[in-house]
Amino acid sequence: ERSVAAQGQWPWPRSDIAALVDRLADAGFGWVVLDMVLPEAERGAQQSDDGPRPGDTMLANAMGRVPVVLGFSALGIDDGGDTTAPLAARPVMLATPASMLVLPAYGGMTRNLPVFEAAAAGVGHLHVTAERDGIVRRLPIAISVDARLEPALAFEAVRITGGATSYVLQDAPLAGDLRASVGDFLVPLDREGGLWIAWNSVRAIPRISAASILDGTWSAGGARGGTAVVGVSAAGIADRWATPVGVLPGVLLQAQVIDNLLAGRPAMRPSAARWAELGFAVLLCIAAALSRRPAPARIFLFLGAGG
Repeated sequence: ERSVAAQGQWPWPRSDIAALVDRLADAGFGWVVLDMVLPEAERGAQQSDDGPRPGDTMLANAMGRVPVVLGFSALGIDDGGDTTAPLAARPVMLATPASMLVLPAYGGMTRNLPVFEAAAAGVGHLHVTAERDGIVRRLPIAISVDARLEPALAFEAVRITGGATSYVLQDAPLAGDLRASVGDFLVPLDREGGLWIAWNSVRAIPRISAASILDGTWSAGGARGGTAVVGVSAAGIADRWATPVGVLPGVLLQAQVIDNLLAGRPAMRPSAARWAELGFAVLLCIAAALSRRPAPARIFLFLGAGG
């Protein structure tokens, strides 16, 4: 709210976003993640025959100073949209056929302007999945766009920070789940390619007002080598999601997932859990077999153990 009040409008002029990226680069941040889509040219400026509008050029130049990851919006099968791959540097993405079949499928995307995609270090999707009760507990680590694998914004950010050039997405037949790897990071997923989010550190993620960065009142202590996630949190214009720890803006949700991945602590089911459950079911079956109850009761105990 403070930043929107200071600027007096939303969306901001591209020159202001460019200045913000410049200040973050000056402060020593190693990477910047823009939790936004920039599909249209800057308003209020005339486009010349020589190229993009001035504010767009300023932002593209700022993105050349520090690795920047941009987002894109996925569109449904019948919603049209662009089906070609973004212009940003593309990693090699390997996936087994079985894993591709279970990923959320989309027919196209709303992409950023070519001048931004060409300057970006990477591009990732902003799709968030809410459960049936409306609570967000997981994030699709990748989606299929026109049968092409596209990583999540947070996953692409982790790839860029680690300097990796490829993804691997594969299924684990015995466990019935998926797993993804990027560089040295191995990410456990559910059977639909979702990453379960651990929320225990969400309160500890530093939040900085963009206005304080632009007006020079913010001290850049501890920023060197860090990752800055830039997005909107002001009420009325931010995308807000219900989570197990309260309603959070999308930018903080993305930051939490990046924190999970970089720290190697996403929420995951222990590998021994399946065997523990199987052992408990076997004990129930043995108890049913040894029971002196009538046969119909023992049958119901067996069915209960199987369930």
